[in-house]
Amino acid sequence: MYDSIKMEYLRNVKVHGFPGNVYEAALLAQALQELKITFAGLTDFILKQQQADGSFGDILSTYLVLPILAGRNLAQMNHYCGQRSTPGTNKFSI
Repeated sequence: MYDSIKMEYLRNVKVHGFPGNVYEAALLAQALQELKITFAGLTDFILKQQQADGSFGDILSTYLVLPILAGRNLAQMNHYCGQRSTPGTNKFSI
């Protein structure tokens, strides 16, 4: 099911062109990166959205763009950077 959703999204992009905002562009770039497909100009479009302070406008857009700049997608970032929970290490109790 996931693969069919990705492919439908890519077909939609081919018909309608680049997404209109950095959120959609970042998600598209992540999907393409996972499929090992390049979309000419997409990274440039994303980088043009970068603000003077280094962000991409707000925390959500920056969160979505950072994996692209690292050459990864969110799923891969979780594999390398995700918090691993180990039994007995939780210092919080309810």
